[in-house]
Amino acid sequence: TVVEEFRDTVYDIFDGGMPHMTAYNAPFDFGKFLNYDPWGWIDGDNYIEMPCLMDKATYVCKIRNRYGYKWPKVDEAINHMFSPRERREYDLHKEKHRALDDARLEANIMLKMID
Repeated sequence: TVVEEFRDTVYDIFDGGMPHMTAYNAPFDFGKFLNYDPWGWIDGDNYIEMPCLMDKATYVCKIRNRYGYKWPKVDEAINHMFSPRERREYDLHKEKHRALDDARLEANIMLKMID
């Protein structure tokens, strides 16, 4: 099937680990989605974990809630880490449910934390 072909392609990309990959809210993507069928990456050798940008951004943004610091949403991290001028200059705005926008914004968050 198309899903199986795509899954096999993704397996090939991830083969050997992912030392330079991350995700925003990785526990959700991998814990609730990608480690289960049809992906099936929870069968021992194929279980995938990666650094979570949202977790790291928590201690950069330091947005308080009644439990301490909250996990910042992508737009909260962008608004905290980038000045209004930078947000305009880099066109850092989020359109709802647009994977390319999410990837671009999350890459900017990662680069800002590295900087």
